[in-house]
Amino acid sequence: MAQIHNSELMKELQTGAKIQISRDKVPNELAEKVVPVMEVSPKLLRRADVVVTTNKTTTGTQTIATLQAGKQFYITAAGIDIIKDAACDMGNGRVNIGLTINGASVGLFGISVLTLTAQNSSQYATFPTPIKVDIGSTIQITGSVSTFTVGSCIRTGWITGYYEENPNA
Repeated sequence: MAQIHNSELMKELQTGAKIQISRDKVPNELAEKVVPVMEVSPKLLRRADVVVTTNKTTTGTQTIATLQAGKQFYITAAGIDIIKDAACDMGNGRVNIGLTINGASVGLFGISVLTLTAQNSSQYATFPTPIKVDIGSTIQITGSVSTFTVGSCIRTGWITGYYEENPNA
């Protein structure tokens, strides 16, 4: 039998099969016959190929992405940043990454904002299990605060993910 010398493959075997190395040995040999195997994990089948970033320095709603109609989108990571000076009169509240899941508007995560306070805050997350977002919906920076009249404020939002070509197949 052939020996496995790829340490990354050995780690994947250990974590994917949840092998307890204190009790069991991680397989390190390949069998003589090659057996076809179908992967059923979207984590292994899909790779993020959509990356979108948006910046906004003016007041109001901010769209990060408008998703394509007819294609299912899965988000694999997202982030939000806010930088503002102490003169910015944006009210107390939150700015969120907002998206639509099963017809409901959802705030994925966000940042709390304090009026008349200098601020430089960031939040980001990666999702080992991709999040299915409604077809044709928009991903925006939303929240209880999005307007200001004086001072400077920069909001940045970004997403990564992938489209499934045939969502009904």
